[in-house]
Amino acid sequence: MDRNYHIFYELLKGAPADALKKLFLVDEKGNRLTKDGFVYLKPGIDDFPLNLINDVERYEELVEKLDKELNFTNDEQDTIWKIVASVLHLGNVELDTSTYDPTKSIF
Repeated sequence: MDRNYHIFYELLKGAPADALKKLFLVDEKGNRLTKDGFVYLKPGIDDFPLNLINDVERYEELVEKLDKELNFTNDEQDTIWKIVASVLHLGNVELDTSTYDPTKSIF
């Protein structure tokens, strides 16, 4: 069994608190958010043996590879994390279709 969206788990568990704050991945008290708050991370994950994966270590390995092997600058890495966090947040967006009328054109 494979766990989808592993980068999200690694970011949520492995990133330092100050980085998570910049990405709006902390609650009002400053605690890091968990998978339970994100639609993309809820389906089917309870069946996965999470004790087999250390997301903190995997996050640290990824950051080291981005830095030393791929030579990404800090700004480039920050941009990557912003994109990843944005996708995670966008998964929680709900559209209100109660006022949608398909017979009316917006053009």
